[in-house]
Amino acid sequence: MRDFMAWPRALLFVGLGSSCAAVPAPVAPVHNAAEPQPGLQVDKTAPGTRISGPELEVVRDEEGFHGHGPLGPIDLREGSSQNFSGVVGSGLAADATDLRVDPIGDGYVNINGLYAGQRGELEVRSDRIYGYFGHCYYDLRPTGVDAGGRVYEGFRQCGRQAHSASLTLSPDLAKLSSRDRGAIIALALGR
Repeated sequence: MRDFMAWPRALLFVGLGSSCAAVPAPVAPVHNAAEPQPGLQVDKTAPGTRISGPELEVVRDEEGFHGHGPLGPIDLREGSSQNFSGVVGSGLAADATDLRVDPIGDGYVNINGLYAGQRGELEVRSDRIYGYFGHCYYDLRPTGVDAGGRVYEGFRQCGRQAHSASLTLSPDLAKLSSRDRGAIIALALGR
């Protein structure tokens, strides 16, 4: 599925780079839609654990994950001990999601299965996040730690389009189970 919001933002960046003689109007910071959003935040609330970022707003309750992400609505229910099943996107059968999250040691995970109708596998390790997931291939490596947490940077390739990408994993994510951590990373990255 194409990210149609990338066109207006891409046009804005082209416009900002032109050599127009007019006085530029103040422009609010615009996030490049090609990059996963950094700075996932985790908050405990009455309905459940709230996970938020500029393109992700979900609640983890006793049934699963519910909210909105980069592809649209999210409704994932807990399945077996490692699975989450449901829909990510418009709700059509083509958006079916069935994720399996397996721990691989030291709190890191392998995420595989169907995401928004696409098969994939994403491995999340301390030294790398990589693999095909959703409609894209990811290869991110840690570049350090900032106030928001551990920073991973690299690229994401969706079809023929490759873009720089970054993701900051909040220290609060470490307080969650590896299964929930894997699902949250999948929801934040998946396109």
